[in-house]
Amino acid sequence: MTKKVTILGKKILPIWLMVVLLLASGAGAAVGTILVGQVTGEINVSTAGSAGGLLIGGPFCDYIQHTPNDAVEDNSDADTDESGTPSEVPTTWPPDVGFTVIDDYDDIAFSDNVYEQTPAVTDMISQQVYRFYVGDAANISQIVISWEGYATTGGTLQVYDQTAAAWDAVMQQAITGSDATHTITIDSSTSVTVTEAASNEYVYVQVFTGTNEDLYSDYVSVGVTFTSINWTTWSGYTGPEIVDREFIVPARCIGVHSDDQTAFEAASEIGVGDWWIFILPIKNASDQEIIAKLCFEVPESLNVYVVGPDEVGDHDPRIHNVVRIGVNCWKFTVDADAEKLDDDDYLYIMVNAHSDAGPGWWTITGQLEQIVY
Repeated sequence: MTKKVTILGKKILPIWLMVVLLLASGAGAAVGTILVGQVTGEINVSTAGSAGGLLIGGPFCDYIQHTPNDAVEDNSDADTDESGTPSEVPTTWPPDVGFTVIDDYDDIAFSDNVYEQTPAVTDMISQQVYRFYVGDAANISQIVISWEGYATTGGTLQVYDQTAAAWDAVMQQAITGSDATHTITIDSSTSVTVTEAASNEYVYVQVFTGTNEDLYSDYVSVGVTFTSINWTTWSGYTGPEIVDREFIVPARCIGVHSDDQTAFEAASEIGVGDWWIFILPIKNASDQEIIAKLCFEVPESLNVYVVGPDEVGDHDPRIHNVVRIGVNCWKFTVDADAEKLDDDDYLYIMVNAHSDAGPGWWTITGQLEQIVY
């Protein structure tokens, strides 16, 4: 009936293992479609998106935020090229010239103003290199590198191009003398593609300063958007990825939309202690930011929680400020351009069966509406 998986991530809930993916009900049915409805009017807030049908099954993997598997630092100039920039290439790990292992991952695993410091040495460069396990590049659509920190006056953030065997200078980001977050986004159209950055299932990132400068790293992560994952081959989690909890993912579940896309009903086979997670795309049919409300009818034996994309590490969330306003009601802000463009337009619905939930099929219903404030 169930399958155990491990949730990994930094925030409240990492965006993966979505058992029921509630997408738009279009005119044509797709594989896994349970019900095809029609939008009957122009409704500002609805579950209508761009895809056709209601897809079920799972686990669906969407997004995982990684902390480094390994990290090293160096403040020597023995491995720099003539321009004074680091030339050490991570074809073997750890790098074999001048580097020491960073083993205090708490300093770089959270955005909390606790820093991993590589102190300045006279006439030397301060450098840190990070390695992230991300799995098969063929299953990845986007990688977002995020580094938060600063240098004495400034420095550079880079990703390693494994095909060219060189650090990329096209998408590099300049770091500053004050604490800030810098990102590098990689996809099929960038100067370093996903395949080039993750050809051996790892991504390598470095940050370095000029000579005679301190380097301070606060939070380092790689966010990966997946198209699919073969879980049987995922064995690379040997570093300090943050493990939140083991969820029991139901093997059988079902869901339907109302014709006007403002309501849905979903059911799953769960029992005491089971967790059921699904994602609900939200559309804003107006050209203005709106406030919406989502309320559930929930059996007494179940608990329901709602989380927005801005709480789980998305870099461009179009749904914000998810606030509980009743026993099973939440309100949230929806940007004008929210139309199931990607995972930034989802609400994340978590359902937990507590002590008096006997094993069997359990159903919840949800109703969406626009509100004034």
